[in-house]
Amino acid sequence: MDIGLITQIGVAVSSAAAAYTIGRRGVASETVTMLQAQIDVLESRDASKNTEIATLTTKVDILEGLVTQRAAVEEVREIVERIAVKVGA
Repeated sequence: MDIGLITQIGVAVSSAAAAYTIGRRGVASETVTMLQAQIDVLESRDASKNTEIATLTTKVDILEGLVTQRAAVEEVREIVERIAVKVGA
């Protein structure tokens, strides 16, 4: 084989390998960017859900308080009714 032909083949193979490597790096970079965007979206959803859970927990606490108050009012009402019966009102 001629030295010029061997050199041309070597340059062609080197160029192809370099292009492949650069292309792979570009794809890897795009993949990392895409994954980071997905992570950001998931973190945003997580924060939103945490806020919603906190709001719902507050509402449940309020409702529990109202139920407790209602039970206390019912108890007082029963006591007042028993007193009224005893007094004859």
